[in-house]
Amino acid sequence: MKAKLYTLCTAALLLAACTNDPMEDIVSPGTETPGLTDMPEGSYVIDYTPTTDTPGTRADGDGPIQSLDYLLYASTDGSEGSYTLTKRRPIPDISLSTTWPLTRERMTWAQRQALKDTLETGKFYKAVFVANAADWLWDNDANTGAPTTNENLPTTSDKVLKNANLDGSTTAPNFNDARLLLPTAEQGSFNESNMYYLWTGDIKPTESHYDKNHPAQMSIVLQRMINKVEIRLEEAVTEGIADKGSVKAYVEGELEAFYNEHYTNTEDENTANWGEIGKPIASYLTNKANSITKVGTYNEKDCKEAFKNDWLGNIDKQRLVVADIISCSEDKPCTSEAPCAKHWFIEQTKDDFITRCDWSTVQSIDVIYDKANFPQAIGFDKQYKAESTEDSPTLTVERSADNRFIFYTYGYNADEPVSSALATIKSLEFKSTGGEFTANCGIIPGKDANLTGGNRSIYISYNPMAKLSLSETDKATYTRTNYDLQKAMNWNWTEGDTDCNFDYGNGVVIGGWHEDDMIEWVNYTVFASDATTPESTSDDGFRLITLTLENIPLVDFEDVWTTQDATAIDTQVLSDPVEP
Repeated sequence: MKAKLYTLCTAALLLAACTNDPMEDIVSPGTETPGLTDMPEGSYVIDYTPTTDTPGTRADGDGPIQSLDYLLYASTDGSEGSYTLTKRRPIPDISLSTTWPLTRERMTWAQRQALKDTLETGKFYKAVFVANAADWLWDNDANTGAPTTNENLPTTSDKVLKNANLDGSTTAPNFNDARLLLPTAEQGSFNESNMYYLWTGDIKPTESHYDKNHPAQMSIVLQRMINKVEIRLEEAVTEGIADKGSVKAYVEGELEAFYNEHYTNTEDENTANWGEIGKPIASYLTNKANSITKVGTYNEKDCKEAFKNDWLGNIDKQRLVVADIISCSEDKPCTSEAPCAKHWFIEQTKDDFITRCDWSTVQSIDVIYDKANFPQAIGFDKQYKAESTEDSPTLTVERSADNRFIFYTYGYNADEPVSSALATIKSLEFKSTGGEFTANCGIIPGKDANLTGGNRSIYISYNPMAKLSLSETDKATYTRTNYDLQKAMNWNWTEGDTDCNFDYGNGVVIGGWHEDDMIEWVNYTVFASDATTPESTSDDGFRLITLTLENIPLVDFEDVWTTQDATAIDTQVLSDPVEP
């Protein structure tokens, strides 16, 4: 927004909760102002003070500003090149009880004087107003309350406003070197009443002809530079947990859905499509059928060949076996000794997801950046700077009293391409009583939601269940002990015959095989590789086998983060820039 004024108009020191950066130019020359004839030639007065005809504000009241500093930078070469600090002045009587906008009626006499300055005609300047950067606010040795004056500014380098003190050195601080640093953990944290505000404006003689009889006035809009970021679980996760009644039930339900999609598909007649559990089961049964080769007495050859061919050729029967192994029912509940495959898969994978989804046990979160991406500072040009020398700069976010995880940062600056990588979070380390874990992030808060600049309240939301996939490297072995294959295959005999009639379970009956020989052949030939002797048998005498399936892939997942604009930071919207 630019104020294009052609007569002397009222200016205001205003505060707007806006995200666009209003840059207000000097207003055009006004009429002669009485009382300034004693000004020396080659100078003029600039007045940053509003008068009584300031437009009405959208909200009045106490403002979230505790200190306000005025800094004036002058051109060193008479052009718009390099600027050095020539004045730094604290605006007096500013506190949380100050009522905004700071109209003339609300100002103290000292404030009126401090908001005027004398400048040289024809010279380029940069004027800066910065709020909440006073040293007493961020110095634990002096933060017991606002001092009556703060002219004697310390020169130590660990203050939040860096390279902007007039300390008597021969080289004046350069405009481009000024920094507003994020406070350290020792200095404290931001809250709604101490976030930085900044306004920077150009005073250009090429756009005006101020002199001792033509004072300048400037409209100021202080913009909050800080973004508030809340780390939280994705709404889909929190809603799913609420719907299922517990974190455990939610995670198990998500894993069961993934299992049903990827591990079983017994409806397909092609065994290659039976899924990650179905395929090795089909292979296991095929291998067992192919082991039926021994020729003996009692017409064994014909019986065995018929048995083998029936087993191999009856795909529906194999599907029944697969279904029997992978499912649980009231008649065959899952137990730790004999878990169905689905139960086994969920038990193998659920604990890590439960930890990641149960934030009731999280006490703190470390937000970790690469040092080149840590937006530790912001310049008076409102470009973010990477100042850290640490390999992995960390912000520790403690759980708040209302069980939220909030931190403050400068955020993403889309106006400067070189800064596009700044504010990228590398990872977050969760410190939880239920088990610590690290979530890869790689996100810039606000960028995905096209949120730039300061004064943003942003959610970054985490969903560990959003992108599940089959692992290429993490494999496990599924074991089912005391498995009754005879029951699964539904083998039966007709009682009373010396040579039993054997029913393969699908109505195909072959007679002439004695029951004891059949049992012995199956137990010691078909399953000879499983054990030399059966440890236990079914009621019909068939051994209860141990079914072992190897190289079953488990689940991989990606840490999915999204950004979302939250409600506006709760502060006063005071006024727009002055219009003619």
